[in-house]
Amino acid sequence: RNINVKFWNKDFSMIAIGQALSLFANNILHFALSLYVLDLTNSGTAFGVITAVSMVPTIFFMPFGGILADRMDRKKLILIMDILSGGVLLTFSITVNQIQPLIAVVIIMILLSIIEALYTPCVQASIPVLQEKQNVARANALVNQIAMSSNITGPILGGILYGFLGLRTILYFCTLSFVLSGITKMFVNIPFHKKPDASHSKLTSIKADFRESIEFLRIQQKEILGVIPAIAALNFTLSPIITVGAPYMIRVILGLSSELYGVATGSIAAAGLLGG
Repeated sequence: RNINVKFWNKDFSMIAIGQALSLFANNILHFALSLYVLDLTNSGTAFGVITAVSMVPTIFFMPFGGILADRMDRKKLILIMDILSGGVLLTFSITVNQIQPLIAVVIIMILLSIIEALYTPCVQASIPVLQEKQNVARANALVNQIAMSSNITGPILGGILYGFLGLRTILYFCTLSFVLSGITKMFVNIPFHKKPDASHSKLTSIKADFRESIEFLRIQQKEILGVIPAIAALNFTLSPIITVGAPYMIRVILGLSSELYGVATGSIAAAGLLGG
């Protein structure tokens, strides 16, 4: 009983609620935007290119998100990311009919990918400092369960909302979700101890952090370093069949409704969960 009280402390509860709001909004939004692109172009090539372009910022900025999480106030960073997400979506929802749709979608997906790449490491790095040591594994498991739940139900809900209410309503809905997520973070107290810099140069400090991470993988965690190429190969060969091929076949070739497309996407995520 005492462990449960410690586990569900105010700060962790607010982080969990805010993470749920943010992840559900992200999954609904990405699903709706991909559906919007397919409806505009009916092209698997265009859909694949836009999807790939939107992933590049995540690959590039994710390591910098980890560095920021070590060196800046995580509460402020998370709050800023939620506010930026809501602001970007609100601007897009107002101007969506005033600029070329595909260009607008590419811009919004790139911006949101950058924000997500900086946001995710901050949340993950905050979990250990909000829990007792014996509860960290349980807390991480709960956060992962929230993520998996949003992967399953987000597309289904996104398909229903897109089919009945359209893209603009989804944009407003997700904007509100990000705002509410930001509000929950305002009540969180995340302890912050700034990492000491051996050098006064920020660039030198960043290089040192990268070098330290690579040495950690190369010397202490060789198994992880060995698994990374296998994961990369799977993502390069099999993942596109699911992320690009399946949506194109379901929506364009078979001509199924957005609701059924959402159910199919949610089923793929559920299968991944069961497989794990």
